[in-house]
Amino acid sequence: MESRGDLASWSAAASSLWAKSSLEENAWLPLVQHLDDSAGVAGVLWDRWLPEQTKRFITQAISGDDADGRALACWLAGVHDVGKSSPAFACVVPELAEATRKAGGDLSPQAQRDRKRAPHGAVGEWALATWLQDAHGARPRVAASYAAVVGAHHGSAPDSYLISQLEGAPWLTGNDVWADARREILAAMATRTGASPRLPTWSRTSLSPAAQMLLTGIVIVSDWIASNEDCFPYTTPNQPLEATPRRVAGGWSAVGLPDAWRPVSTRLPTQALMQDRFPQLAAVPNAMQHRVHALAEEMPLPGLMMIEAPMGHGKTEAALMAAEVLAARSGAGGVFLGLPTMATTDAMFSRLRAWIDRLPVQGPVSLQLAHSKGQLNEEFAALPRQLPITGALDESGTDRSCAIAANWLQSRKRGTLATFVVGTIDQALFVALQAKHVMLRHLALSGKVVVIDEVHAADDYMRIYLTSALAWLGRYGVPVVLLSATLPSHQRCELVAAYSRGLGEELQLEPAASYPCLTVVGPGRADSVPVEATGPSMRLEVQGLSDDLQELIEYVARVTADGGVVGIVRNTVARAQDAYRVLRERFAEDEVLLLHSRFLAPHRAARESLLRSMLGPRGARPHRLIVVGTQVLEQSLDVDFDLLISDLAPVDLLLQRVGRLHRHPRSRPPHLQVPRLLITGYQPGEAGGPPTLEPGGRAVYGTSLLLRTAAAINLGDTGDASGVEHHSFVELPGEIRSLVERVYAETPYVPAAWLAEVRTADEARSREILDARQRAETFCLPAAPRAHQCLNSFLNVSLDEDAVGQRQVRDGEEGLEVLAIQRVAGELRLLPQIGEHSGQRIPDLGPPGSEMARAIATCSLRLPRQCTWPARQLDATIADLERLGLPQFQQSGWLSGQLVVIFDEQLHATVAGVGLSYDIKTGLRVVSEQ
Repeated sequence: MESRGDLASWSAAASSLWAKSSLEENAWLPLVQHLDDSAGVAGVLWDRWLPEQTKRFITQAISGDDADGRALACWLAGVHDVGKSSPAFACVVPELAEATRKAGGDLSPQAQRDRKRAPHGAVGEWALATWLQDAHGARPRVAASYAAVVGAHHGSAPDSYLISQLEGAPWLTGNDVWADARREILAAMATRTGASPRLPTWSRTSLSPAAQMLLTGIVIVSDWIASNEDCFPYTTPNQPLEATPRRVAGGWSAVGLPDAWRPVSTRLPTQALMQDRFPQLAAVPNAMQHRVHALAEEMPLPGLMMIEAPMGHGKTEAALMAAEVLAARSGAGGVFLGLPTMATTDAMFSRLRAWIDRLPVQGPVSLQLAHSKGQLNEEFAALPRQLPITGALDESGTDRSCAIAANWLQSRKRGTLATFVVGTIDQALFVALQAKHVMLRHLALSGKVVVIDEVHAADDYMRIYLTSALAWLGRYGVPVVLLSATLPSHQRCELVAAYSRGLGEELQLEPAASYPCLTVVGPGRADSVPVEATGPSMRLEVQGLSDDLQELIEYVARVTADGGVVGIVRNTVARAQDAYRVLRERFAEDEVLLLHSRFLAPHRAARESLLRSMLGPRGARPHRLIVVGTQVLEQSLDVDFDLLISDLAPVDLLLQRVGRLHRHPRSRPPHLQVPRLLITGYQPGEAGGPPTLEPGGRAVYGTSLLLRTAAAINLGDTGDASGVEHHSFVELPGEIRSLVERVYAETPYVPAAWLAEVRTADEARSREILDARQRAETFCLPAAPRAHQCLNSFLNVSLDEDAVGQRQVRDGEEGLEVLAIQRVAGELRLLPQIGEHSGQRIPDLGPPGSEMARAIATCSLRLPRQCTWPARQLDATIADLERLGLPQFQQSGWLSGQLVVIFDEQLHATVAGVGLSYDIKTGLRVVSEQ
């Protein structure tokens, strides 16, 4: 095991220690070389990859400058595996441990038997804390704060009791030879990284919990890169190691990560900036966009900005302009843009990429689509995976960005480390999840501007994670921009309070009376800024409509006799499918289209693309079209209806749906000139009493908010034989604020005859919210750990983000996701009309080819609630699907671990006693239950 390189300066015992092995190839990596590599990588990360915002936070945590922060990060990376200098680790590969034994290190059979009691992270934490106390006089609490980074470098913090037991287990930690090697490594790495002269100062200053999180993230990234054998080769008898600087330079080049984005202030006027960044809009900035840009230039930092403005008012463009300004001012090195769902995230990806392509940059940047199906997005998959040889110039010769999807970032836990990330809101909420490697989430967002669109979509359960995440972001000094059209005051105040806690303040926000408005939070400031409403207002006519499907058909036929586009939004998939079925009996096939969440992903994407092409701002609008859908129509889908018919929903969501009504200026059929909303999903009450709610809507939203909304929009008795109720009018956007506040007010604003039922419903809702919050808190990181806490005192990792953790930040997300294929004449095949591989045969033996496997992976479905509730039904469903498992799928990276439903030739299947049927036009439906 002789090796040249940088090993000559080490003692025989230290140079004999091993870190990595590949005995099949007779190759190994000495521990001191791996630590040298890791320290070198940390230095490159600090110099080239980490944003200034992150580096500033770390240096301030030790009251130092950039050189101090760099030395600390490199030293911790250079000692992270010091615990491998122990019999408990070395005995894992006896052949490699033999060299240390020959150097005098003891190796007892008991070490092999008990080695799980002494994982090397725990030994390293114990060894570093002991050394800091013995060699530098650090108090135990101070020493523990640095040692915690070493202990947690595998993504979770060792139990403090486990560490305390190591002192009395010398057969696991080793005799003096092992201990001397550990001390030699700790001291030598301090000298090599420049930490030695700084250790007396550091030994008097504890690292804060937030600094521990970020430094642990840096150590993890350094370790992962330095552990890549393709980038940092092991040594063999015929291939000695190169010197560390050459190894680090070659390894970093092989990883292929772009340098950090260093934004610069453009100081362009709002109109010039908007025209340059969004040339496709050809629009003049409105008053809100002007004010957002100005506030971004002048607001105190760190800070949060909340943009509340009507649907279709250009909030996303305003937020991106603000993000560019805030990044330049704060030293942020990227932007995270979060949205409610995978579908809205996919739709936003193209817009974000177009914006990135207009940014002035010095070289390529990394871009990531962050959700569980991101790799199936064709535009994202088409991005280059490697750094280009030269930079990109536009036609004028100006430097522009060149976005790549770096290979090293293509894993769930690394993706958000990219410079620019568009993902589901979950990716931000994971900052607050007790999950393994949560430090990487903190490192990823600590250096960005964080933008969360449609923040109102976070329910009471999700807001436990959201408020904790905002507190952490405030602590790191991350600029945050939140967007909403319909945010209740109590939620606005809750979000402001969370971020201000992160700043170390208890700022209170007065309820905003104006609309639109901007809220600004920063050191010593939390206030709302009114903004002039611009653009045309809408006098919305609101009516009730009978829930009878035949009356729905007659009404739609009458108002579209001269043409028109009607949107019908139902609260459940089953109601949408029923409405589509009866409408198809009356109207032509190409005049009715159904969209909901239970289509195969390719079928849903094709429908959304078709809708945008017909009903977008420049769409080829059909003479008549009736679009029946569910809540997917209310979220970030840029379509324009002439008439909207919606099931009763909470007022904020109802207004989101209205955002698709008369969205773009255009001529409309005579009967549809007036913007009109018709409400279904209820039956009027008798003698002035509260209405009777449709069961599906009640199950989704609860009785309380639906009754409060019905009162707010004045749903009354049926007025005529056509089933259409007497109407009322709502002025938009002027009444958005008052409507939302009335529905979410502590005191119910409802008729006296409704009061008893509403109060009963309110009590039930309060119990449900309390239950949801208690369940969420089970796995939520504390928003404000005490200043002297170490990671293992509050980071009680109980989840692996790759498994149940992905579902933990959402409460009761609909269904269980499965892959769908078909059995035809005894052969497994892909389903029809999914693209290039439609109907192709799937091999019985061996994994499908890469392209076919990717096509199968796109065919995902969410099973209905009948398959997943109650818990025993979910267990039965999973067990049933696991019995049908296909061994050849487990050999494919695209398909391994996925549950699969096999439909028959008629596209029928039975799962745990629930009969299912799939149709290309109507999607998945339940045809029978146990």
